[in-house]
Amino acid sequence: MTVRGSFPDLIHSYLYFFGVWEPGISHVIAHHLRPGDTAIDIGANVGAHTMLAASIVGAEGRVYAIEASPAIFKYLKENLEYNGLRQVVAVNLAVWDHAAPTTVLLHTAHNLGRTTIVRQQADPRDVVEEMQVEGRPLAEIVPPDVVRAARLVKIDVEGAEWPVLQGMRELVSSLHNECIVLVEVNSDALAHFGASLPDVLYLFRSAGWQVLEIANSYKPDFYLRTLHPILSTDIRIDSPVIDLGFCRPSVLRELLARDRCGTLVAPIPTHDVVYADKIK
Repeated sequence: MTVRGSFPDLIHSYLYFFGVWEPGISHVIAHHLRPGDTAIDIGANVGAHTMLAASIVGAEGRVYAIEASPAIFKYLKENLEYNGLRQVVAVNLAVWDHAAPTTVLLHTAHNLGRTTIVRQQADPRDVVEEMQVEGRPLAEIVPPDVVRAARLVKIDVEGAEWPVLQGMRELVSSLHNECIVLVEVNSDALAHFGASLPDVLYLFRSAGWQVLEIANSYKPDFYLRTLHPILSTDIRIDSPVIDLGFCRPSVLRELLARDRCGTLVAPIPTHDVVYADKIK
């Protein structure tokens, strides 16, 4: 896969130097998805995880890539078109718990990944108001039957995860038996919405799901060493930001078995080049 982007953006820079973004999460995606699967990427950004998923599910599969920022969505579309990924349905909307306009706060060019629709998560020195976009619950963006059939849902929305999860609450118990839901959870953002990490855990556990913590870091040395193990059932409740995977017991056992024997760290499809196009 080839990514169009620019220095000094963090995601683009890491893809250029390391060929992968968020390796722990990328490994879970790469080793769980199969040809013909459906995946949903909420907070797709420029498409690093979307393109990885699309390369695995192939022409018979489908990936729904949802990105709120019109500026970032432009890069996402360019990347999909450049790589000929017609199996991806790209949507420029915000996922929320109800239908309402939301304001996109675009982060500066050194870290577009910090773009958010939650004002309390934005540093006013580093963001500008991009524009208002329509916010909707997931099932009003992706047909409910498609959501239920997905084998992977990734949620990385810079502090908006609680409204996203509330908007799909009624679907959790009916998701695919082999579905993994990957969520980046920010405790400060949860508190803004009157929630906490235990509330997120309860939402899934009460429906019979189990939880894993997925190793993740943005320090360069994390990208240079072998990741093993990358999964843990010991959840750091006090962590300010944490990457979690929710799945049913049979999927959990399979993932842990593969992690223990090291197969989760086998080579995965990587991203090749970042073109130095200026981000405007």
